[in-house]
Amino acid sequence: MSIWQEKTNGEKLHNRYLLTDLGGVALATGFGQMNRSHNETDDLFRLGKEEHFLRLNSYGEDSSTFDLVKRFSIQGSL
Repeated sequence: MSIWQEKTNGEKLHNRYLLTDLGGVALATGFGQMNRSHNETDDLFRLGKEEHFLRLNSYGEDSSTFDLVKRFSIQGSL
């Protein structure tokens, strides 16, 4: 997993993505906890092949779109 930041005068970080080598999904609001007192909802969108390729490259090792802040992993078991 990674944390990214916008480049000065670059593309805005807004939608949130879950990207894998097989495909991806997007959320317009994000993965954080929503404020249920305001009846907030969000929609999950499956990315098409072209959008997946574009976003995978935007958040990849050699990205020129955003700056990588930190990489981390989550470990656990069921």
